[in-house]
Amino acid sequence: MGKFAPAVASARTTRSRARLQAPPAAKTRAAVRARGAATTSLRPRPLKTVPITVATRKQARRAARTAKAPVPAAPPIVQRPAPAASPAPLGTRRGVHLAIAASRSSIAATGQTPGGHTALETPGGTQWRQLSPAGPHADHSRRTAAGFDNPGHEHSQMLPLWQKAAASPVPPGLKGKQAKDWLMDPSRRFDTHSPGGTFTGQIMGHGEGVLGHLTSAGLLFNTGGHLRTREQNLAANRQTAVYHGIEEKRHSAASGSKEPGYESPRPDRRSDPSLFDRSDPRFTGGPWHSWERIVPRLP
Repeated sequence: MGKFAPAVASARTTRSRARLQAPPAAKTRAAVRARGAATTSLRPRPLKTVPITVATRKQARRAARTAKAPVPAAPPIVQRPAPAASPAPLGTRRGVHLAIAASRSSIAATGQTPGGHTALETPGGTQWRQLSPAGPHADHSRRTAAGFDNPGHEHSQMLPLWQKAAASPVPPGLKGKQAKDWLMDPSRRFDTHSPGGTFTGQIMGHGEGVLGHLTSAGLLFNTGGHLRTREQNLAANRQTAVYHGIEEKRHSAASGSKEPGYESPRPDRRSDPSLFDRSDPRFTGGPWHSWERIVPRLP
């Protein structure tokens, strides 16, 4: 032991010095972690990104086009006139019908039957053949056939008009037949007026005056009277409210010549069938053309 003692002492001294100079392992690991944490805190954190899918790209492109492209203006509506219907002969193997190019509309199509008669087809598809005037009123005036003849002056609904137009009031106590006889006296005087209310003078005797319509009878028939039967027009023409008062006969005839005439009832005008349809059980007819339905003959 004696001879090896200096060497052992020297080795121990070397180990002691190394132990004192080197830091402990625990302290070294803590220092490494501290340095790593400090370094990590200084690094920028990566941003979260969302993957762009195909649908997302399409939506982006669509939004860009919508924002840039101007909204196109609506094209103007162009109304083209309906093709003109040209008369054509009727007749096929399934029956007589109109051979025309015009489309069915509110206006009836016209043509010719094999026999040379004027024919038409209404929008509903019913076909008609035009014939000569017929019916109990075929030889009467259009006004009479239409049902617009004025009632008699002594009609109960017309007496108030004469009483209002009388130049002197009806004597007190006269009623009923006595008042009517007094008004119908040939020497009685009446004030006359135009449809517009203008005074046109006095007449002596009801025979020199006529009942004046508020609206001309021809216009009444053309606008609504042809849609009713003759009997219905007669009943409407007996209402006091239809007349404005009494007109002087000559003045009324002069102004009446300028008023519209009585247009012919027809199936394409949707007139009441009793005025033109020969097959209608109520048929009264008139001095205008009558019409009959064309029944197709099946093969």
